Amino acid sequence: MTLSWTKLLITSILLLSFSHAVPYAPINIDQLLVKKEQGATINLQYLQDRIAELSKNAGTYPTQFDSETDKTEAAKEAQVLLEIAKTMTEASDEPSTLYLSMQIARIGHNLDIKGAAEQAISYADRFIEKTPDDSTGYFFMGAFLSESGKVKEGRPYLDKALELGNEAARWSIAMSYLFEGNAEEALKELKLYQKSYPKDDRAKQLIEAINSGKLELKSSEPK
Repeated sequence: MTLSWTKLLITSILLLSFSHAVPYAPINIDQLLVKKEQGATINLQYLQDRIAELSKNAGTYPTQFDSETDKTEAAKEAQVLLEIAKTMTEASDEPSTLYLSMQIARIGHNLDIKGAAEQAISYADRFIEKTPDDSTGYFFMGAFLSESGKVKEGRPYLDKALELGNEAARWSIAMSYLFEGNAEEALKELKLYQKSYPKDDRAKQLIEAINSGKLELKSSEPK
C-alpha cells in the first residue's frame, strides 16, 4: 500500500500533560547483536527492551525528547532496528516477529523515517492475515492509519478490533472522530472508554478539554 502521509496532532494545555520527555538511553549494539563464529544473532529480549525504551520518547506523535541531539540519535537507532525488522520478517512470518516489527516501524514513522509507514502497514497486513481472529492487528492498523491522516481507511479496522472485544479501540475511535471534527461522537466513545478504563486520566482530561474548547487539531506534513 502506497499512501501520502500526514500526521495528525491533538493539542491543548491539558493534553500536553499526557506525556513528558524522559532521558533517551542510547542503544548498546553489542548487546543487540550477539556475535557467533558464523555471523551474529539478534538478542530478542534486548530488542524488546529497546522498543520499550524508544517508545517512551517516540511511541506517539509528536515525539518527546529532551534535545534534538537525542532525537537524532534515536532516529539512527530506529533505522538500525528497521533493517533488523526487515531481516527478521524475511526469515519468519511468525506473529510475534511481525508484531515486534510493527512496533519498530511505527516508531520509525514517528521519527519521520522515510518508508517506515509502508513497512508498518505491510507488517500489520501480514499479522492480520496470520491472526484474523486476534484484535491486535486490527487495532494497530486502525490506530496507525488514523493517526497518520487516513481516518476513513482506519475506522473499519478499529471497528473490527472493537467487535473482537478490544475496548481500548474506543480511544482511537474517539481520536478519529476528533480528527473529523465530530466532537459529539468522540465524547460518546470517550465516555464508553472511561467505563472500561476508569484509571486512565487521559479520558477525563480530554473530555474536559473538548467541553471547555481548549482543544486544537493540527496536521504535520512529513519532512
